[in-house]
Amino acid sequence: MIIKLDDHISFEIHFDPLDREEGYDDDIRFAIQETPPSPDFRMLAADEISILLTPNQAEKMAMALWQAAQDSRSTRKPGKKAKKQPVQSFLALAYPNIAHWIEEMGWIELGQDETSKSLVRVLDEGGMVWESSKQHKTLADALDAAEVAIEV
Repeated sequence: MIIKLDDHISFEIHFDPLDREEGYDDDIRFAIQETPPSPDFRMLAADEISILLTPNQAEKMAMALWQAAQDSRSTRKPGKKAKKQPVQSFLALAYPNIAHWIEEMGWIELGQDETSKSLVRVLDEGGMVWESSKQHKTLADALDAAEVAIEV
């Protein structure tokens, strides 16, 4: 994904299996690219600066950016009247079907216990609608599968 801030600065974020190196988990590239209007008008030392992030680091960065955006939207600008803006939760952005299910249809249970070894269970008043299987090794895998299973 490329996000252009203006004609001169852009961010590029992507995963490429070719960025994987044995023994390292950082395979998500975050790059800042600059195309200055003239050589004298540079913000960066190079045309591109990039770093590799682990999946956990990328998720933390995404959550920090999301939270900063929500804080910015909810904080009144000096001299402006307060304006109510809808705030969409991080869950709704990442998992719109799950968010819809929780708001309109039923509920979601997370975690294993003595009665269920599944990571995620989707329920409504009639009982179990879907549950993750042993194939879903992580909570993220199970949530991704639930998102597809209950697609509206």
